[in-house]
Amino acid sequence: MALGLAAVVAGLLAMPNGSDAPRDSRDAHRAAPQQTRNQAPFDQALARLATARGLHYKDTANGITQRDITVTPSGTLLGSTGDGGTDPDQDVLRIGGKTFTRPKKAPDDETPDGQQTDPDTPGKWTVDRGESGIGPVLARFLPPAELALKLSDAVDQVKDLPGPDDPDLPPLRVHGVPALRADTPAGRLFITRNKPYRVLRLEPYGPSGRLKQLSRPGQRHKGATPSAMQRVATSALEHGGSRGMDLSPVSGGRADALYDSLEAATRQLAHAVDNGIDFTLSTNGGNVSCGTGGCTVSQNFTGAVTSDAKVHLTGGTVTAVMRATVTIDGQGAGGCTSPRSAFPLTGNTVSGTLSCSVPGAGAVYAAVDARYRAQAEAESQASGGRPVPYRFPYAAHPVVSAAALATGEVDKLVKRVQQERRDRDGRCSTGNTSTRASSLANPGGRSHRTDSDRASSVRADDVPVLIRHTDDDPRDFPNQIPEDKPQWFKSISPGQALARSGNYAYVVLENGELVIGKRTAGHVSLAQGGRVLAAGEFKTKGGEVVHLDNKSGHYRPYGAHARQAAVDAFNRNGLRADGKYIDAWGRPDC
Repeated sequence: MALGLAAVVAGLLAMPNGSDAPRDSRDAHRAAPQQTRNQAPFDQALARLATARGLHYKDTANGITQRDITVTPSGTLLGSTGDGGTDPDQDVLRIGGKTFTRPKKAPDDETPDGQQTDPDTPGKWTVDRGESGIGPVLARFLPPAELALKLSDAVDQVKDLPGPDDPDLPPLRVHGVPALRADTPAGRLFITRNKPYRVLRLEPYGPSGRLKQLSRPGQRHKGATPSAMQRVATSALEHGGSRGMDLSPVSGGRADALYDSLEAATRQLAHAVDNGIDFTLSTNGGNVSCGTGGCTVSQNFTGAVTSDAKVHLTGGTVTAVMRATVTIDGQGAGGCTSPRSAFPLTGNTVSGTLSCSVPGAGAVYAAVDARYRAQAEAESQASGGRPVPYRFPYAAHPVVSAAALATGEVDKLVKRVQQERRDRDGRCSTGNTSTRASSLANPGGRSHRTDSDRASSVRADDVPVLIRHTDDDPRDFPNQIPEDKPQWFKSISPGQALARSGNYAYVVLENGELVIGKRTAGHVSLAQGGRVLAAGEFKTKGGEVVHLDNKSGHYRPYGAHARQAAVDAFNRNGLRADGKYIDAWGRPDC
């Protein structure tokens, strides 16, 4: 339900806001008379958010915890977080259902292979098994479309919305940018005051601000009790800690940089480790043999697997890797990394042998050997030719770790990142469009059929734009947020929707069936999680359809086929929809 969705967003927040405006200015903004409800700027800002290629969050929680996070439309996440200091001290990566963390700076300036590195080199990625508590924190950072959906529900519940041309509004800025503010059940939402509208910031209410917000007429949507609304607003104080989140949709060159960084970080997971498996080595020094051809290290090990780590293992095997450094006569001679190998799990233990070679150690061995041999020969000559044996020490220092990902998994994750990048790029570039897709995030603009049925006319930022469609427009759409599962809902017949003026949700199933429910039912429930030809909302009044749209954050339908499927389904069911379709979401923003 919409109320529950707003509560999820509210759970991100917890303390008074941190915009540029002083407290008196914010209170004046809240109390200023607002003659009309101007939702179009907020709808356009949220449409741009929903179609963004990523969303950058930045906030500080409880005064010390800093978070700098970017999330892609699929929910893949990359960023940093940490407590104290001037910068976050831990990198985070969530991909493929797993979360990884690493220190921004390695514990020392030497890698396990013995190579000297820059002291600022990041540490090693480690899979998170839940002990750190980072998972629930990262769950608050939603993909662009999911956050847009929840904020859209919250904005719809607000009676008074400011307009950019309202002379009674006091000046309000967020980081120097002129802003509009909506006091929603999910918190204070700030967007740019000037076009193109985009989201800027989301802030919580302080206790006094929350009570005033709850007491305002029209702030409760129909059917919501005061106690329910209070739970929405106060959940931030109970679970969040954020002073407010700066929001920046990612597009263009910033999106390219995002996917470059994401792909690079994902490739580094080839060396990620799982600390849920504790290895015991048969000998501390390992078994090492050296000569002029280099050194070879072999290590026997036994590993104890924790119950939590065992749950996450696949195929009943543990993938292990050994990294070793070699010293010859106390002198560093390099290091090596063994091939990653899978070992069968027996109960809660695993055992095996790993080995690797250091060819470069041969030169060090030869130099040390020559020095010791010369010394022995000198001693031999001094003692009348008596043979003088010589020897010198060399040792290996192995470390065996459990690989966080099995062989081949990293390649699959890299391909997933590349595929998402292509999908977002391709959906923007295919088809003959007369303008960039980013100008089509156009809530409130009407779409009209043409004789060719291959184009629609919309108004983007008050400028008429002809959009030509081709067969490259998608014909059906999957649920973009698969973790949201279908719930029970009560279906509404077309006749009931006409007889009872109001706002409704709809989907057109793959067989062309029109399914209608309450606006709060959710499109995933209406479609039972399946693919759809079209989805959105519509309004009826006086026995007629006023308008219908494609406003579905879960499916994000767009294009000529979605429009035609919706209009045809409505017409077949006696809901005259010709000329009443609105493009609430455009093509994905490039």
